[in-house]
Amino acid sequence: MTQIASSWSLGHVWPSKAAMARHIGEPLGTVGPWFAKGRRIPPARFVQIINAAAELGHELTWQQLQAINDQQDSDADQPEADAA
Repeated sequence: MTQIASSWSLGHVWPSKAAMARHIGEPLGTVGPWFAKGRRIPPARFVQIINAAAELGHELTWQQLQAINDQQDSDADQPEADAA
């Protein structure tokens, strides 16, 4: 089984952001930032992502994608650790 980074929230569907980007036909430069701290997956893309996951035999819901956005919002509210 492929090892998935814990920070990759859709690792159960795609092994990487690059794999997801290729599958949905978008550049990594578009998709990658959706998962950055304080950023969000555009809700207008939810259906595209849900359908792409279904093509791979995975059920993904609007609520799951919204939960990823909510977590990213929460993470953005956390202060950065100071470098030692």
